[in-house]
Amino acid sequence: SMVVGGIWGMIPGVLKAKFGSHEVINTIMLNFIAIALVSYFTQYHYKIPGDAILQTAEIGEAAHIPRISQFIPGMPEFVPLSIAFLIAILMCVLVYIFLWKTKWGYELRTVGENPSAAEYGGISPQKQIIIAMTISGALAGMVAIGEVLGYRHRYYDGFSAEWGFLGIAVALLGRNHPLGVFIAALFFAVLQRGEIFVDAFTPKISKDIGWVLQAIIILFVACLQMYSKTTRTKGKV
Repeated sequence: SMVVGGIWGMIPGVLKAKFGSHEVINTIMLNFIAIALVSYFTQYHYKIPGDAILQTAEIGEAAHIPRISQFIPGMPEFVPLSIAFLIAILMCVLVYIFLWKTKWGYELRTVGENPSAAEYGGISPQKQIIIAMTISGALAGMVAIGEVLGYRHRYYDGFSAEWGFLGIAVALLGRNHPLGVFIAALFFAVLQRGEIFVDAFTPKISKDIGWVLQAIIILFVACLQMYSKTTRTKGKV
């Protein structure tokens, strides 16, 4: 999944680097293409015969990754937290090391901060854009580790629940820093899981309160970034 995700992420990277097309628009369009392709293969090649739900057969037990409840005494077995959570933490650490402790990470951050200055210093912005999009696509492909290998143990149509779009909000809230992204992702996860319990135990409060809170947070962070950019622009003038 990481290999396919990396290749899929490289496509908008090449389009951005070579033609200047906007990466957000390109990735959204590619999302629809990817969803259609996966639905096609699931429907006509991997669907369980006679099953009304569009899903694949369960993967072999040898491919399952264990849940954390198997290693922590007292944790309820129904908690769907798998080793994928620890893998996600490890990836945050590795991304931090890559960005702040290596030459390649320095070049990537330089292009992100000021492409013109980076090019003047001998760094190719086009190359770094492609690298960044390829890495991000590979990391996005890791979602399958937790969802397919650690929880559902199969692919079913519509499993992602718009997590890709939520990832944009997480990146904004985390200020594009690996540690900040981890904390923001954990915060949004608590909101999403919490709304289920709110709906179950407090009938007077709708579970949509979780979406409302997320929207307020996203708007607040977006306004804060716009204010920061405006302040920096005025300072330069």
